Amino acid sequence: MMIRLVTAYMTIESESMKELKELQEDIIHAKAYIQERKFEETQR
Repeated sequence: MMIRLVTAYMTIESESMKELKELQEDIIHAKAYIQERKFEETQR
């Protein structure tokens, strides 16, 4: 019983880490996009 709980927890944890990494990548891309737009605005 305990092992099953731990296994389930580990599975959920690793899925959460994957989602977190994806979100971090999205944030990095969003920041880069914003920087680009700001740069374009200052060039006008």
